[in-house]
Amino acid sequence: MKWRNEELSNNEKIRLVFISLSVTIFILFPVFVSIIYLTPLYEKYKIEKAMKEKILAEKKRDERIKEEVKDLDEKFKNLKVMVEKNDNSENPVEIRAEKYYIINSKKFTFATNVIYSDKFIYLKAYEMVKYKISENEWLYFFRGFEIRSKNGLYSTKDYDRYGIHLINGRLFSNHSSHYNDVMICNEKTFEYKKYRNFITTDYTDLASSKEMTLEEIKAAEKIMENLQKSEANTYDSLRSQMKKEEEKKKESGKKDDPDASNIYYYQKNNYRTVFSKEELEKLGEIKEYEYRIRNSGNSYGSSYSNGKSESYSKEEYDEMLRNEGEITDNWEWESGEDNGEISKWEE
Repeated sequence: MKWRNEELSNNEKIRLVFISLSVTIFILFPVFVSIIYLTPLYEKYKIEKAMKEKILAEKKRDERIKEEVKDLDEKFKNLKVMVEKNDNSENPVEIRAEKYYIINSKKFTFATNVIYSDKFIYLKAYEMVKYKISENEWLYFFRGFEIRSKNGLYSTKDYDRYGIHLINGRLFSNHSSHYNDVMICNEKTFEYKKYRNFITTDYTDLASSKEMTLEEIKAAEKIMENLQKSEANTYDSLRSQMKKEEEKKKESGKKDDPDASNIYYYQKNNYRTVFSKEELEKLGEIKEYEYRIRNSGNSYGSSYSNGKSESYSKEEYDEMLRNEGEITDNWEWESGEDNGEISKWEE
């Protein structure tokens, strides 16, 4: 009887083991099947979710880029001072500013809160200085700038005082003159490309950015060297005087006339150096350099009196300024030279 009980006990054990295995298999089999079947579905779900998130992120990015370009376009249109407009069929250019200062319209002007617009970019800067460097060429210097492609793809900005130059419709910045690298950002990939000696080859198109060749670096350095030898430093000194006078006016609490043209001239007297266009017109004439008639070889200057314009020959013009103490008998501006270097930048 004892043996039978022991045998039954073993049968019960086997039975319990069998039941346990059956239950385990019953539980694990669906789980196993679920893993095999659901894992691909879950992976597909994760991929689709990631794709949707990527598409949404790209959509938000494109909307951001579009809004930033639109914002620059609106700011450009709201600037009321037309500094320059060029209807070049290949790359039309328009420059607007909040304020435009004219020291010598044929050699040196500057503007504040500027936006440069052409076929490829918007260039926003807190100051633009424009230098005459040869008979037919101007050098533009933008300080504290932000550049964005009109298609939104590329951008760069630098609020350092060294800024960026533009000549013959092309942007450049050489490290030896400015000590700063130019970082071009691809707004779609957020990848940056650094240029030590930066230049664009297709006008201002940031997509055409590249490192300068050795020849281009030498040409850039020669331009800057000739600029330093010219009257640029003298004009920069006058620019500083005008800016200081404007800052004092701002500190005094005097507000600008909202209906004023915001065009100012350098006209030195015992008290001031900055006169608005309207102030000079009220005085009865605009002398100095600023209303010279460009298309006449014999006409050197002009004045406005009672709404009428009168032109002067160089001799008459110099005599007028000499009588008013503006120039002396040995007065002469030294002009910069090209020396063939600038022509290397032309297409």
